[in-house]
Parts: sequence; C-alpha cells; structure tokens
Amino acid sequence: MAGLYIHIPFCKKACSYCNFHFSTSLQYKDTMLNAMVQEIALRKDFFTEPLRTIYFGGGTPSILTPDEIARLLDAINAMVDCSLVEEVTFECNPENISEDYLIALKKLGITRLSIGIQSLNEDVLQSMNRSHNKQEALLAIELIRKYFSNYSVDLMYGLPPSLGAQSFKQDLLFFLNNGAPHISLYNLTIEEHTKLHNDISKGKSTSPSEEQSREEFEFLIETLKTNGYNHYEVSNASLPGFESKHNSAYWNFSPYLGIGPASHSFDGKDRYANIANNALYIKALKEKNIPQEKEELSDTDCFNEILMLGLRQRKGVDIELLKAYPTLYNTMLDSNAYKNYISNKVLKAEQNSLILQNDGIFLSDKICSDLFQ
Repeated sequence: MAGLYIHIPFCKKACSYCNFHFSTSLQYKDTMLNAMVQEIALRKDFFTEPLRTIYFGGGTPSILTPDEIARLLDAINAMVDCSLVEEVTFECNPENISEDYLIALKKLGITRLSIGIQSLNEDVLQSMNRSHNKQEALLAIELIRKYFSNYSVDLMYGLPPSLGAQSFKQDLLFFLNNGAPHISLYNLTIEEHTKLHNDISKGKSTSPSEEQSREEFEFLIETLKTNGYNHYEVSNASLPGFESKHNSAYWNFSPYLGIGPASHSFDGKDRYANIANNALYIKALKEKNIPQEKEELSDTDCFNEILMLGLRQRKGVDIELLKAYPTLYNTMLDSNAYKNYISNKVLKAEQNSLILQNDGIFLSDKICSDLFQ
C-alpha cells in the first residue's frame, strides 16, 4: 500500500525542519509551491503500485490557502492514479481553523484531520511555545466535529509535575468522553530553545521522572481499553475503524514518497532524503533536479527496521517478513536475548506474529536493541 507524504515547510516558529522563520517563509511561499509542484512532476515514475494515502504534514499545512492546496492536489493527480486513494489527511493547528476553511478542505477531498492540541492546560501550552490556547483548541474541535467524522488529536504525557500532575489524565479523559475517533499520545521531549527547557535549566520547573511517565502510560493503556479504544501502536489509539491508514503503511514497511524539503521516501528497498535547506531545494528544482541523498539499506538494516516497527504495533511483527532474511532470522532465534524474552513471557510468537507481552511494551526500545542483528 503506497503512500504520499507532502511536507509543508512553513512554520510560525523556526524548527528542526525549517531554516527560516514564518515571516520570512511567507515571502517564499509561491516560489516554494512551484518547486514542490515541479518535484511532484519529476517523481511520476516512483510508484509501481496504486497510491492509497496522501498526508499533508508539518511545518504548518494549515497556513496554505484552499487554492494552494488545490495546486498540490492537481499536481498529484497529474502524476499518479488517485482513483484508489482511501485516506487524505491534513494536519492543522487549532489557531488556523475556521468554519470556512474546514468547508473548503472538505470540498477539496480531505477525508481526515490531525490536530496538534498537545494539552488543554494553559501553563503547558505556554511552556511549549504553542500559538493556541485552551479555548481555541476546544473551538477547533467543535468545528471539526461538525464537518469531519474522522480526525485525530495529539496529546502529550510525561509533563513536568510543576505544570499540573493530573493535566494529561484530565485531557485524555476529556477526549475519550467526547468520542475523539483517534488519539496520538507522545511522551514529552524537552526541546532546546523552548520556555520549558529554559525554565528547567534555571530550576523554575522540574523534569518529569521515568516513574511518572510509566505510571501515566499504564494509565492510558488501561483507560483506552476501558473506553473501547484499540491501542494499535505504542503512540496511537483509535475507535474501531479509525486507525491511520497512512501511518500504518510506514509501520508495515510499505513504500512511500515524500515531497518537499526535509522529506523522506522509501521505495521498498532503499531510502531517500530530500535536502532540508529551503533555498537549495528551490534552486535544484528550478534546474529540474531532485535534491536528495540515497541510503542503500542492507539486509540487516531491513531486518532490524521490520522488527522495530512491527514490535511497536499491537498486532506485532509479521514473522514471514522476518523469514525473508533467513540467516538473520535464525540468528535471532538462537540468541540468548530472544530465548530469555520468550521464556519470561515478554515476547510471544503467536499465529505467525511476534508480539510484545505484559511489560514488554514499556521496554520496546531495549528489546529491539537486544534483538537487532
């Protein structure tokens, strides 16, 4: 199942993907879109199977006008057969959402929205340098529910205790009680150049403990189950039928094409990374060159990635995918680490899948590292 990822390199704040600020990027918006349309045209031979998903991701896609989104969609339709596309996701920030904008997205064929809520705690939002407040987040969700039945909200756990020990739990329960179809749950990473990082450095706030993060993760596992949600991947849960088709393609090692600066692609064998520098990206596309680097994956790379991505999913790793690398697979089966995890019921081989059990989900990174070849 092939997917298409459109990375929109416009942000309201500088970030790891964008090398200039929002005010500067607006001056380049039309030029950048021209370059992205050119890249789409040059990628016409990438796909060898039907396209099934399209994902407009961050930066900040919701600063695009409907006409600009239409330009990109028209270019995609000209490049590849979209008749079998099952899901078109569009990332939005709460402060960019209006009723007219949602109506326009619906008319353009967007089928799913992903909303960067992060928290409903005002102190948390300020500490993370978010541009929206709680009221804007709630209003955005209210409008979205009016026009879209399929949407996802992002929430953070592992927040500093000084910002409210029960904040995450309250947010999770709010969205579960209001029937959010999909929730993505991320353990907070303290990033440099944020207010939170500065406050922790100066002793004004404290870093969350590993024990706190684990307790909150245990809470979310049990609470999701109680409310009928399928916790189908370590960081993602949904009501039945609302799993992300696009992200599932990544986790199942399916091909995908990334468009735009700093985007990545995978053709089923090798990976490709577009240059992150916006100016150099535009210059290359003006000359009809795709500014990318290729990473040839070895059998070991593929085996380890299949293992890592599979173990993050509730359904586990498809053992047949691992058996495609028989030497590596047999070496793993003979390892003491594998035997110990099986005997301790941390891993279970069941119906052609290798699945994390019990505490395994909390130790997934270590388990993967131990089993890597």
